[in-house]
Amino acid sequence: DLFLESEELKNLCSKLTNEPFKEIIRTTDEYQGHEADLTILSLVRNNTLYAASSWGFIIEPERLNVMFSRTKSRQVIIGCTQHIIRNSHEERIKIFHKLYLEYKKEGTFVSSDLFLENQENKKERENNG
Repeated sequence: DLFLESEELKNLCSKLTNEPFKEIIRTTDEYQGHEADLTILSLVRNNTLYAASSWGFIIEPERLNVMFSRTKSRQVIIGCTQHIIRNSHEERIKIFHKLYLEYKKEGTFVSSDLFLENQENKKERENNG
């Protein structure tokens, strides 16, 4: 919750939309009954537990329904590929693994490695600049 209340995030949100901060940043439970043209779903987890318990409450069927049914046109999913693959044998995790494989096949999967590589190149250019 600290992240959601940070001034930096509030400033970013105000640049993206005219909506109040609380109208665009919601937990899955808060989003029940709402829809949006674009949703960004954060599944960022990377703990070493092997099992559905490493995902916490987000794999409960009711929450999965809300997570995947509230977007009108586009959804961005942010997560840790290694964590998804590591737990792909778990029945309740298979949905995330299937999504990962499908997005990779479609060419819509973007690895954070590209972002990190761009950041490193930018720093190198600044240092040599």
